[in-house]
Amino acid sequence: MPWNKDNLESLLEQVKTQNYLGRDIYTTPVIFEVKRLYEDLLKSQVDNKLLYQAILILGEADFRQAKSFVGDFLNSPDSELRSIAILSVGLYWRLKEFTNTLKKLVTHDQEEYIRGEAAVALGHIYKASKDTNILEFLLKKLKDDTKEFDNQEEFYSAILRVWGISSRDIYTIKRNLKSENDFDWQRIKEIESFCKH
Repeated sequence: MPWNKDNLESLLEQVKTQNYLGRDIYTTPVIFEVKRLYEDLLKSQVDNKLLYQAILILGEADFRQAKSFVGDFLNSPDSELRSIAILSVGLYWRLKEFTNTLKKLVTHDQEEYIRGEAAVALGHIYKASKDTNILEFLLKKLKDDTKEFDNQEEFYSAILRVWGISSRDIYTIKRNLKSENDFDWQRIKEIESFCKH
């Protein structure tokens, strides 16, 4: 049966249900449909208009066999496909092997929201690691990209996540941010000091 919007939506709901129930998708019949989707994607048997939804399913299903396929979309000319690839490799799979590509997106992507999403992905990949290379990179972006508060907010939250601040606390912090004046600059100085040692 060929893939269409309806059967992809149905498969996505099945994947989300298995995740919600805490089931390992690899132990359920749903995995066979995810594998079929992946095989059809490799054979270019899925309409390009359905790629976004198909990549989302692979990410949600934690189908890491597709990491090269999905990772290629980080360089897509279509910003929506770049966005869903960032979500998959960064937030769902947390794959360090895409660090350099994500850094390039943070630095050079023409879309502001993609730069912010790539920073958030780095924060998730390096969550609570206190990785000095990532922290220094994000700190530099925080200070350099002063034109776009939305991106500064994403850089700031990514720094906090790498530093080890919980997701719940970051959510609370972000809710109260109105401008860069609301950032905890004392904490930023502490993190900068840590990176220098």
